[in-house]
Amino acid sequence: MAHPEMVPFSSIVDQLRQFCAQSRSGAVFIVSDDNRMAQVYLERGNIMMLSCRGRRGLDALSGMSSMRNAKMRFDENMALPADGEAFNSDAILALLSDGAAGQAPQAAMAAPAPRQAAARPRARASLATLEAVLANYIGPMAQIVCADHADAAGDLRALVMLLAAEIPDPKQAANFRVEALRSIAD
Repeated sequence: MAHPEMVPFSSIVDQLRQFCAQSRSGAVFIVSDDNRMAQVYLERGNIMMLSCRGRRGLDALSGMSSMRNAKMRFDENMALPADGEAFNSDAILALLSDGAAGQAPQAAMAAPAPRQAAARPRARASLATLEAVLANYIGPMAQIVCADHADAAGDLRALVMLLAAEIPDPKQAANFRVEALRSIAD
């Protein structure tokens, strides 16, 4: 299985800009060369949620803007979490390009233009959902572990059990099972 190569973070911002221009929906998973993980959720070309280093929204920008090299994966099947909020995508991308995300202006919180505004779909269970939950327990390696086990599992519940076996701490494995099964029951 081929894995994406590390590229300058500016290239990832350019790719995000393209996804927005193409009105794409889904989740962008970013892993930096120093093992920081970020997620950007898009809905019809609008940035609807940001997450990095346990921070969400504009607070996530400081962790993202200091990334130098990273790799990314885009999952069009990943639905927007229920707690997403609208951002001004152009302002967010400008802040990430300039490396000035630590001083995020209020303009970044402005809602997207009405022609692009979209209703939030109900969250759907998917491999990417399980990958995001697993990342809370094992970090950025979750992408690789999920990909390795996805074909062997007959369904999502079986995949949860296989993934839980990859967590060395039994208590954390049990917590993962509960959280993951809850996420696929939605």
